[in-house]
Amino acid sequence: MTSKESEAPRWGKLFSLRPDLESVELRAEGEGDAGGQDPKKLSLGREGCDITVPLPGVSRQHCVIYKAQCWNNKLNRLEDCVFIEDNSSQGTYINGSKLTRSRRHQLRNGDQISLADELCYAFELALQLLPKTGRESGIHAKYDLGRTLGSGNFAEVKLATNRTTGQQVAVKIIRTKSIKNNPKSMEHLESEIALLQKLKHPGITSILEVIQEEEYCYLILEYARGGELFSALVERQKFSEEMTRDMMRQLFNALKHLHNQDITHRDLKPENILLTEPCTERSETITIQISDFGLAKLTDQASFMHTLCGTPNYAAPEVLDHSPGRAYTKAVDLWSCGVILYVCLCGFPPFSPQYAPPQMEDQIRQGKFKFLRPFWDDVSAESKDLIKKLLVVDPKKRLTVEEALQHPFIVGQDAKTPPSKRRKVRPPSKRRKLRRERTPVLEDPSRRRSERIRSKK
Repeated sequence: MTSKESEAPRWGKLFSLRPDLESVELRAEGEGDAGGQDPKKLSLGREGCDITVPLPGVSRQHCVIYKAQCWNNKLNRLEDCVFIEDNSSQGTYINGSKLTRSRRHQLRNGDQISLADELCYAFELALQLLPKTGRESGIHAKYDLGRTLGSGNFAEVKLATNRTTGQQVAVKIIRTKSIKNNPKSMEHLESEIALLQKLKHPGITSILEVIQEEEYCYLILEYARGGELFSALVERQKFSEEMTRDMMRQLFNALKHLHNQDITHRDLKPENILLTEPCTERSETITIQISDFGLAKLTDQASFMHTLCGTPNYAAPEVLDHSPGRAYTKAVDLWSCGVILYVCLCGFPPFSPQYAPPQMEDQIRQGKFKFLRPFWDDVSAESKDLIKKLLVVDPKKRLTVEEALQHPFIVGQDAKTPPSKRRKVRPPSKRRKLRRERTPVLEDPSRRRSERIRSKK
């Protein structure tokens, strides 16, 4: 950009989602209007562009971004908007959806931009350009709601921007109208709010505020820009031992904070662990936060939890015990940590219907798993030892979170495989590919099912 353009008002920003790209302030003189005046367009591409993106697959002149006026039908007036147009052969993607070439697409706050197959930027709209809805009261008076980050039966999570500070947050929107007549669901909601407001730890997603309206309850949460640990694992297939050690140390420390306050998460899995920043192929470390306390429960020191819940692939044997006298404690979270550790080091879970017989639930009940060759040949003995001590059927013999933090693998005293024995290992086959967990274990065994789908990059 020219020096004159650099002094022009900022109308947006491209936040880099890669370590090899820089964030870019969007400023340009001139703008288009509804009458047809041509706006000043900022070009993105491999070379000769306003914004250079030197990545494989990116076209020389890949796409353009510009500010122009558009008509707001709700308020019956013109407003400043930001658009993107694809000019490439490899495609431009917004939140994973491919744009039609040479047709403008309006950018929303928080949209993620991919050029060809490369996730490059997150778009931030300048505060003065945040759209008006004509209903600026309640949640809308303080936050501009953007794209959907996730959804469930009674709630969805959206990216939002504070209209005053520009801070991006995640807003969990709970349809209380749908659950007001369901005492158990209301109890879960009140419990989750109480839990999140109580917890203050860098490894746990914080609740910033609660906004209650007649039909909706809005939980304003910290926004983890990097998405789920699950997505990072699918992208990279597995992590190095060094990255896994650092990540598990963070997880155990956050879990220790929970357990010290007599809170058991009960549904730990890669989908419920968030990354504060995106994880790329070049990332050597990641920072995580535990999220989704929908199945968490407060306990006291002498109490047991009897509600059957959690996700099948990550559930401890005692959780799958359907007997009337079943009871389990905080040790269920340590079993889940063992499964997560296993997955991070090889890219697929230790228990699966693909390994039957026995059936997956019986594999879990028996603690029946293997370190399959060649995937585990070059993994240290200490990491395997930690997994064995976490995936112990008897919860009384399972490591506590304090003991896990003192394990040699976590403190960095692992025995490395001699370089002469190292060899390149092919990635896991499709039958062992990590799959997303969709359905929790239900209280009624006749209705229980594990529904997994292949993750799409």
